[in-house]
Amino acid sequence: MRAHSLGLTTTTDDDFESFFRLHHQIHLRKRAPLYLPNESFRTYVQRLLAQDLARLYHACLPDGRSVATQLILTGSHPITHTVCAASDEAHLNTGANSFLRWMTFNSLAALGYTGTDLTGAPYPHKVSRFKRQLGGAW
Repeated sequence: MRAHSLGLTTTTDDDFESFFRLHHQIHLRKRAPLYLPNESFRTYVQRLLAQDLARLYHACLPDGRSVATQLILTGSHPITHTVCAASDEAHLNTGANSFLRWMTFNSLAALGYTGTDLTGAPYPHKVSRFKRQLGGAW
């Protein structure tokens, strides 16, 4: 896998700065307004993390810099929801996004979750194609 050959690893932590940096970048690329300003989003994510209702996942370069990120809603239900995913434009061709999705699935399965909804992926978006490849409906 290309991501492994580049030395990418995954982390699960509370690194909101890396998450928001990538979240903001994708909004700039898509020319979409942010739906929550930094501090409001920080409060939202911190509350979710503190209540064990979410996990932040990152795909990181060997130097530790996050190049892809996901905010996953968790909880007592066996199905999780990916509510926000973002990536660094300079690393779109590294496979970091797919690598992170796959490693996140593995991590969530190890925690006992039986499914993940990649929320809001409209057809024919790449995430919808990814869902279909795994047998998901769209």
